[in-house]
Amino acid sequence: MDNETIFEEFEDIIEVKYGHMAEDMLSFFNEFTIFFEEENLDVNKFTKKKIETLIDNYLDFEGLSDGECSLLFQTLLDFCDFCMGKKINYGFFKTFLEKRKDTLYDWWSEEEPLFSEDDFPEINPEDILENFDTYYKFMELQVKNQKLDIPRILDFLQTTYDVMILGHNKSQEIRKKYPDLTEEEYIQKFEQAIEKEQVSKDDFRDIEKTIFLLPKEQVKKFVTISFKISEYDKYKLGSPERKKVIEENIKRMKDLIDDIKKTNKKLI
Repeated sequence: MDNETIFEEFEDIIEVKYGHMAEDMLSFFNEFTIFFEEENLDVNKFTKKKIETLIDNYLDFEGLSDGECSLLFQTLLDFCDFCMGKKINYGFFKTFLEKRKDTLYDWWSEEEPLFSEDDFPEINPEDILENFDTYYKFMELQVKNQKLDIPRILDFLQTTYDVMILGHNKSQEIRKKYPDLTEEEYIQKFEQAIEKEQVSKDDFRDIEKTIFLLPKEQVKKFVTISFKISEYDKYKLGSPERKKVIEENIKRMKDLIDDIKKTNKKLI
């Protein structure tokens, strides 16, 4: 089977398996196919000696979000499985990827808010929530070797909830006490008021690895909350609309915490 036929068959499988996410996954995969074309190499002739050239010269992505890294990495793993299913030896490459996953992510990625719209540039939050089953299955693959730690997840969510409450209360206090502040002055006072209460990025990234071990509906609630946080800036500071959205999101977080506690009484 020639390269073109192999790649076309694989791309068809990805489109069926991942739906809306396939377009982004295959955009990364284009660089993989270019490697074989420019190196004048058959897919079944790929060897360990060629891995360095592939990674350094073709898969040399920079500044990817965590979501994009996951898309790229999973596409490569899927291609390995696809080839192995056709009795083409890609076990060595799959082993390389699995052993070097953290190194590859560090190279490809940059720090960004969890679940920002930039994670999947061609898919907006509404698309992800409407097609959540596919998204959930994909993210499950990223945490299949992780351990579910309910107390730690609850600790993180409770800390985040407390900061959300604090931030909202401080915002109202500042607006009431200093009604004539400019937007820049307000932001400065607000940041000073909550500076010591922020949740660390390390905690946030750690939770990203395990949150998808929760039941699907609880994960969907968490993702919804994360998306809503990213939408705060759509509303003018101090506006009734912004206040309403923030209060609704605080309620979502409280409901999620209560739901997790209710379903995990024996683990708390």
